[in-house]
Amino acid sequence: MNLILLQMDDPAVVSNKAYAHAVASPRLRREEPDTLPATGTLGCSITWIPEDRFDENNPLDLSWRGGAATIADVILS
Repeated sequence: MNLILLQMDDPAVVSNKAYAHAVASPRLRREEPDTLPATGTLGCSITWIPEDRFDENNPLDLSWRGGAATIADVILS
């Protein structure tokens, strides 16, 4: 499975937790990141990573996460 690391220009703050990073995973086989053009829409599930859980050495590690992610589209431009 291909994963995409997203870094926000301005972190989202929810319940006093900052979220500057998220990991996106394509929902459909036809939307694998290695087959996408530079622009378009990527349907994916997104897991937001609180700053206290983000590891620069292993930024795609979601082993700590036990629940479902958000379903959303990522617009590539």
